[in-house]
Amino acid sequence: KWRILDHEGDGPGLALLGELTFPSGAEGSFSGNTTVTFEPRVLFEWAFDFGFRAAASLGYRVRGDQSYRNVTVGNEVTLSAAAEYVIIEDTLALDAEVWAKLSADPRVTDLGSEELPAELLLAARWWPHEEHALNFGLGRGLSNGYGAPNFRVFIGYAFTLQTPKDRDLDGIIDDDDRCPDDPED
Repeated sequence: KWRILDHEGDGPGLALLGELTFPSGAEGSFSGNTTVTFEPRVLFEWAFDFGFRAAASLGYRVRGDQSYRNVTVGNEVTLSAAAEYVIIEDTLALDAEVWAKLSADPRVTDLGSEELPAELLLAARWWPHEEHALNFGLGRGLSNGYGAPNFRVFIGYAFTLQTPKDRDLDGIIDDDDRCPDDPED
């Protein structure tokens, strides 16, 4: 992920993300992709100083065609909206997310509910350490589109490397700087 605009507490944030996946699915079941995929995404976020933030993303997934019964899937436009509320700073948060996919294939002229998957996810995120986060959640399909589950339970792990901050760009890390907002002479 590349942050273009970092909100440092509250305000807007903007980032670009590139996601690369490798084949992991069974060709006849839509249980995963059978080709390599690449998805560039634009992420927008607004954080508030009382522990709430909202985000949205727009992406384009490039993938090979995959067919199952009456559905053929190729390239897709991906959309999501999310919200997070921090219950205990740097320790516990609640998340909600809605995502959807839309075929970008010009050969698909009749978009039925099978070609428009959508899902709602609810989760709790726990940080046992500032660089490590564990997610526990569940999801429910909002349509009967491919990949949208009737019900899903998931766990996840995220590692985020923390780099020392130097807000005033004076070469002294904020933790060691007696005046982190004013450059030294």
